[in-house]
Amino acid sequence: MTGSGANAQSLELTSLGPEPNDAVVASSKYGDEPAQLAVTTNGGTSWSSVGDPCSHDWVGLTALTQSADAKIALLCFGGAAAGSGTRGFYVSTNRGRSWVLRAADTNLAGPNPSGLDLQDTGTTLASPRPGLFLDATENLLTTSLDGGRHWERAVGSSDWGTIGLPGVGGFDVLNARDVWLLARGVQLLKTTNGTTWLPL
Repeated sequence: MTGSGANAQSLELTSLGPEPNDAVVASSKYGDEPAQLAVTTNGGTSWSSVGDPCSHDWVGLTALTQSADAKIALLCFGGAAAGSGTRGFYVSTNRGRSWVLRAADTNLAGPNPSGLDLQDTGTTLASPRPGLFLDATENLLTTSLDGGRHWERAVGSSDWGTIGLPGVGGFDVLNARDVWLLARGVQLLKTTNGTTWLPL
């Protein structure tokens, strides 16, 4: 279950791969507590704790994923108002030892230069190939083709209705080309390029 900025649900996130023995987990008893992040590269025989960039300038962590080139990505949530919330997207190229902020929106009153989805809802991330990141919330699917630095709308609820939430709908990555998104109460969507999604 994932936590959102507006509640105190437990946070339990897992991302497997890209190698068979690689995994990253994030957990906290309550969603408004800092997440505990741990990484394994030997199938869980041993784990290393890593720092959580969301614990510094944000309320908490809401989603994580790993790319095919072993980058770990996190989406942080901040203050919320009127159904929107600030967001920050971080990437680590060294298995969580350090993090770089790739995109952020910290001012809900102004323009959103990052393109990140600012809905105050749960979200799910995927990275089917290096440089490509996908982010789905209840009403919007956004895509980044440049490693998370810029985000653009791909599909919105005005296209097909409610898209989905983690635990209800989510991504299934077969390979670098073929990605499916189970849209809650709608249908199955597929992409081969990360930007154009077709209903099946």
